[in-house]
Amino acid sequence: MLRDLLADNRRYSGEFGARLSNHLSMAALALGWMGAEDDRIADFAGHYRGRWSLQPLAPSTRRLTFEEWRQALGALGCEAQAVAYFADSLATSGRAATLHAHLPLLMRGIGASAFHALIRTAYALEADDDAELACALGYWTMSWLDLGLTEPAGETMRPLEVFETFGAAFRPTAELPPGLIFHRMAAVVAHPCFDAFAGRYSPTPGALADLAAAVVVLFAATSDFTALHAMTSTHALRIVLPWTDDRQNALAHHWRALLAAYGSMGAPAPPSEDEIARLRGAAMPGWAALRAAALASNDDHMIKSIYTAWREDEVYHDPLYALAAGRYAGLVSRAPP
Repeated sequence: MLRDLLADNRRYSGEFGARLSNHLSMAALALGWMGAEDDRIADFAGHYRGRWSLQPLAPSTRRLTFEEWRQALGALGCEAQAVAYFADSLATSGRAATLHAHLPLLMRGIGASAFHALIRTAYALEADDDAELACALGYWTMSWLDLGLTEPAGETMRPLEVFETFGAAFRPTAELPPGLIFHRMAAVVAHPCFDAFAGRYSPTPGALADLAAAVVVLFAATSDFTALHAMTSTHALRIVLPWTDDRQNALAHHWRALLAAYGSMGAPAPPSEDEIARLRGAAMPGWAALRAAALASNDDHMIKSIYTAWREDEVYHDPLYALAAGRYAGLVSRAPP
């Protein structure tokens, strides 16, 4: 049933309406991985389709070459052609060769659709579904968002320290445009002080754990919608990283996109070390209760936040994941502990 649901959703674009992300495949997979029965997944899908007017994806009548695909990055009208291009590449060259050839360029646009293209790619890999992967990579091509790259500034700081110092400089002067998360991310990158602060942290090949630790602190402390996407995207990058030879490139672009996302939140001051310790010591629900809340919910973001936090906690063993998920789900008070 889940495979049929994914196949049906591939008839639709990765975005709809005013460039909102189509979460149906991701949320349905997360429900399945948390133990939902077929009837529950079908019920969620019916609710989702009833709530949103998904945009049909017109069949492609023409295939792209590799050079045409490069030129099409970020072009709104090329999604169907890009999906077909990746379906052909996966069928003829295989998954590993396709991803190794294309991920270095795609990673430059890792902020695509507020990270949702990266997230859908990770879910497709976890599902071991090349048809879903072709759809995710085509979506990434269409929504690709190049936020540039930063030269290291020679000053080494931890990610949370960069957030704090950047936020202090950015907040008094920032006027962000209305719009979606990725619109605001692009505006943050254009701010005169952004590059100087982005260069104060230079990710090493093993830096993913540092980034994961920083974003879960932000999400646990704020329950902010954009901080949720910072956490879900960092989990997604963990799944996708083994498929690229250039991890340093991927981490560098992800760090820049995370700092842009932090600015797009309004750059709230991160909690102090003492406040983080108090957060870790707060009472929080167990994962069985959190997964049960996700399985009962029709909120796609709540489903994905609990699934992501659960999977990240399996790797990093940080109680902030359960606290962050519980706060966002309304099972734990958002008041300071």
